[in-house]
Amino acid sequence: WCGVHGDEKIGISVRALSGQLIPTDHYYPPLLYYLNAISFAFMFVVGRLTGVWFGLEDFRAQYFQNPAPFEFTARLVTAILTATSAPLAVLIAQRLRVSWRLSLIIGVLVALLPVQVLLSHISKSDAPLSAALLLVIWILLKKFDEPTAKFADIWLGAAIALSLSFKQSALFLILPLIAGFIGLSLLKGISWVQLARSAFVVGITSIVLWIPMNIG
Repeated sequence: WCGVHGDEKIGISVRALSGQLIPTDHYYPPLLYYLNAISFAFMFVVGRLTGVWFGLEDFRAQYFQNPAPFEFTARLVTAILTATSAPLAVLIAQRLRVSWRLSLIIGVLVALLPVQVLLSHISKSDAPLSAALLLVIWILLKKFDEPTAKFADIWLGAAIALSLSFKQSALFLILPLIAGFIGLSLLKGISWVQLARSAFVVGITSIVLWIPMNIG
């Protein structure tokens, strides 16, 4: 990018590493900042063991002298999160009874999707959000095929909390997905009582996990 993209807030991630969990910018939820901070801590440990930095002061000075390692690491976090979209697309295709060969082609197409590749080079939550939403879709399909699947409601609640922790606008996609799932489940003969029980578990799980993901 020949510099830092306007939506990249590397400084917020650095401050989170120092203990300032409340970000100075609330345009996006803080989860990605926290993940970046964890990756910076790992980068420090690796640098310390390899002699790149001799202590915290050297590490801190690195950010002010040349923040390139921090920018690279933060973007690597986004790239890794975004890369999970490909295997999730394959899993979704398999749930839809698509052949294994065609499922792999779908996974490759998702991996090479231009907008995904573009956004995975920026430390912002748009591309990771797409992966989190694919996770929601896969769990919904699994739950539809296996209504009594163990821990499915907990995993669904976790995926919803993750999506909302990347970007609040995920709600506008999650609600139609849930509505469609409920409608199809009723047509399948699943009772309102079972759906209500699942909704309660999903809701509680989402709230409990969303709070630490957005503690700031």
